[in-house]
Amino acid sequence: MSQEFWGYTANRNIKNFETALLLYCQDHGRFPTVDEGLKILLKRQKINTKPYIWGSEKRLVDPWGEKYVYQQQKGIYKITCYGPEYVQRKVSALARD
Repeated sequence: MSQEFWGYTANRNIKNFETALLLYCQDHGRFPTVDEGLKILLKRQKINTKPYIWGSEKRLVDPWGEKYVYQQQKGIYKITCYGPEYVQRKVSALARD
């Protein structure tokens, strides 16, 4: 498949993570910690009996085989995708007001 298609797929996955993170924040009053990471979105929650993202931990891997990176700096939560040769492809930033 082409790099363009993989880039589109990575962008779509990041948008899905953003939506899931915003729903998690709405239910819990906070974003997941960096230690909890994106994998907490795959688990059933006490508040919401369904996971925020369906599937296995394979969903947390970008089209190039690298894990999506979930970070926090100064109250800004970021999801980063690194493409081939570990070049940054896409960054998403969410802030809690």
